[in-house]
Amino acid sequence: MLDGKDVDAAKKELLGLPGWKNGMDGRASGAMLRLLVALRELRDANPNLSVAAFDAPTAGDAAGARDEAMGKALLALGKAEPANLILILTGNVHGMQAPLFGYDFAAMYLPPDQKLSLEVTDEGGKSWTDSKVGCGPMWGGVGDKGAKRPRGIYLEPTLAPYGKVDGVLALGVPLTASEPAAGIPSPVPVCRATFLE
Repeated sequence: MLDGKDVDAAKKELLGLPGWKNGMDGRASGAMLRLLVALRELRDANPNLSVAAFDAPTAGDAAGARDEAMGKALLALGKAEPANLILILTGNVHGMQAPLFGYDFAAMYLPPDQKLSLEVTDEGGKSWTDSKVGCGPMWGGVGDKGAKRPRGIYLEPTLAPYGKVDGVLALGVPLTASEPAAGIPSPVPVCRATFLE
């Protein structure tokens, strides 16, 4: 969708899709939109670069069904592009290599010898989230285990604060909340109304 010549028209079309129009977490954030536009610009210099969405719906699914669907989508993508390096951006939990909640995460569906999983750490701050307590900018983050680290990739599994991964991608800065790129849906979603009470 973002391959059209008119980037503003492409963004408008993208933001009209349900996941963006009604999105209330980082997947539909202004920061995610800026990332996609940056990838579009990067593609001008690297025509073989491609971007694929791999999320799955959650409504009514049994525990772990979403992760299974995402894992199988990524597995199919890898089989379709066996010679390519695939960089996957997902929430920390989906990238873990051992179950924490009684089900397999998306990364666990990928061949063990063909993946490298990193937990993203930060120095606190706020993120725009959608959870059981509401949706909006909330304090949180995933702090480095032990000492704070400068930005970088550290391939040491013991540095990860949660779960089994191959190492950490330390951001080295606090998070800043990024609002939904399409704005707050109207009427205001229940999660947001609850958060504002």
